[in-house]
Amino acid sequence: MLSRYEFNHGIIGGLFRILIDSAEILGISDDCVEKIKAAKAKLPPFRVGKFGQLMEWIEDNHYRC
Repeated sequence: MLSRYEFNHGIIGGLFRILIDSAEILGISDDCVEKIKAAKAKLPPFRVGKFGQLMEWIEDNHYRC
């Protein structure tokens, strides 16, 4: 993934879920749907930082003032 923002991952993951669900409802099963499923599986999970916050970056290297 090019972006490391959790916000973007949430949007992309939600879009992938909608596309996958729509394909299932419409009975579509092709290479494109399989690629979307594979890409969704590669998205990193949401993570919680050391201060209980939803992490914005992959690494928890932000400092609290």
